[in-house]
Amino acid sequence: MTCSGDQIDKSFICIGNGSQSKSFFTFYSQFNRNWGGEGVLEAVVMLVIAIMSVTGNLVICFFILKSKTTRTVTNVLVCNMALADIAYCLSAPFVAYVRVHGTWTLGDGMCRVLMYWMHVCGVVMIWTLTAISIDRYVNIRVGVTSSRKLRKVHLVGICSLIWIVSLLFFLPFAIYFEVKEGVTGNQQVIQFCTLDWPWERHFPLIYTALIALFCFFIPVNIITLSYYIIFQTFRRSRRAVGSFSRSSKQVDSKNAARRSKQQKVVRTLVLIVLVFIAMWLPLFIVIALVEYDVSNHVNGMHSNALIWAVIFAYGNSLANAIMYGSVFVQLWNSVFGCCRRQIIPGENETVIIDNNARTSVHHVSAVTNF
Repeated sequence: MTCSGDQIDKSFICIGNGSQSKSFFTFYSQFNRNWGGEGVLEAVVMLVIAIMSVTGNLVICFFILKSKTTRTVTNVLVCNMALADIAYCLSAPFVAYVRVHGTWTLGDGMCRVLMYWMHVCGVVMIWTLTAISIDRYVNIRVGVTSSRKLRKVHLVGICSLIWIVSLLFFLPFAIYFEVKEGVTGNQQVIQFCTLDWPWERHFPLIYTALIALFCFFIPVNIITLSYYIIFQTFRRSRRAVGSFSRSSKQVDSKNAARRSKQQKVVRTLVLIVLVFIAMWLPLFIVIALVEYDVSNHVNGMHSNALIWAVIFAYGNSLANAIMYGSVFVQLWNSVFGCCRRQIIPGENETVIIDNNARTSVHHVSAVTNF
C-alpha cells in the first residue's frame, strides 16, 4: 500500500516500497518541523512541570511516612498514588531529549520500556483513586473504620496487586514497541520508536477497547458510585442531626465541625478524581485516535498532540501534590513556615455520621488524618 497523508515524513515514516510499504507513527519523534524551536519549548515545559511534580509528591510521601499517626489506610493509598506520580514524571527527561533531537538514540530497551512504564503509572493512579473511594465508602457509609479491618500486610498487598496487574496488563507495549529505521523524503536516514502490532486489524482494536474498559470506564464508574453514596449519606446525616438539634437543648458544635471537616476531605478527593479525568482523558483520546489513524492508513495525526497530552498528564501529577497539600494544611505550613496550624480541641475523637436518616448513628475516625 502506498504511503500518503499530511504527516508523512513528519509524524509518520513510510518503510518499504510500492505495495509493500507501511507507515509507522513516530510517537516521541518529530521530523521536518516548521519551527526549529518547537521541540525545545515542549522539552522546557514538560521538564519544569515534572520537576515541580516530583518535588511536591516527595514532600507528600515524606509527610505521610514520617509519623505513625499519619500512616492511615487512606494516607498510605495517597502515598502509593504519589509514588506513581513520581515514577510517571521520571519519564520526562527521556521524552524531552527525543523531542529536541528528533531521531531516537536511546536504544531498543528504552523504546520498549518508556511508553509501557508511562501507561503502567497512569493505571496505578486511577486504580489507587478507586481504592481510596472504596475506603471512604467503607468508613463513612458502612460505618466501619478500615484500619480495624486492614492490617499493614493487607494494605501492602492491595498496593502491590495494583502495581502487578498494571505491569502485566501493559506487557504488549513492552513486547511490540521497537526501534525502526527509515528514510525521509529528503533522503535523511532516521531512527524512531514505534509500535508494530503483529496483527494489524483485530488485536489493536480489541486491546485498545480493553484499555478503555479496564483502565478508564470501570474504575471511573466505581469511583462515581462510591462518592455518590457518600454524599447521599452526608445529606441524610444533616437531616437527622438537624432534627436531633431542634429537640435538644444544646447543639454539639464539635460534632458539626468534625462533620464539616470530613465533608471537606471527601470534596477534595472528588476534586482530585475530576482533575485526574480531565487531565488524563486527552491522552486516552489521542492514543485511540493514533490507533484509528494507523489502522486506517490516514497518516494525519500529529505527534505534537500526543506530546501535549503527555504534558497535561505531567501537570496532573503537580495538581495532585497541590490538592493533597490542601488536605494536609499542616504540611504546607511546615514547608513554607507561613503560618501555624490551628488546633481544634478533640479533633482526634470520633465524628458522628448518621447511616440511617431516622435512627442509626455510626462512628468513624476523624478526618484530620483521613
